[in-house]
Amino acid sequence: MAPAQSFLGFEQATRDAELAVEELARAARTAKLQAKLAEQAQRAIRKRQEEMAKNTRRWKREEASRKKNDTLTAQCGINWYSRRRDAGIYWTHCKTCGQFLIYTDDKNAKPQVCAGREPVAPMVAGAARTKNFRLTARARQANPFFDWASRRPRPARERSATSRL
Repeated sequence: MAPAQSFLGFEQATRDAELAVEELARAARTAKLQAKLAEQAQRAIRKRQEEMAKNTRRWKREEASRKKNDTLTAQCGINWYSRRRDAGIYWTHCKTCGQFLIYTDDKNAKPQVCAGREPVAPMVAGAARTKNFRLTARARQANPFFDWASRRPRPARERSATSRL
């Protein structure tokens, strides 16, 4: 081992002062870095909180809009159907013709044309007013699970034979 170098008094004082300055500079850099990291962490927390608040306000707006426009309606021919968004149970197809229903919140929307029925010749004076419409062959073929003569669903054993028509 080499003996430690010894300095004269004034040299040692200068060396100690330089080491103290270096130590202060290192402490300042460390403090600056710690402040920068703390600032970044605070910024990230603030950004997350602002995003959560923004999403909460958006969700509340959407909920208010849903409550305001809660009921949707669809019209197929003369049949009206209503649907509440929150209920989850509603008609998906027209009960007369089986056509898919398009729900809307527009009260002045044009109704769908009921595809399963077509108008019969105009009524003449003295004619019976019981059946103004009749089912078309296309509507009968569209739903092989329904017996149009008895107006009841077909039994399961008959469905497989009639669905191949």
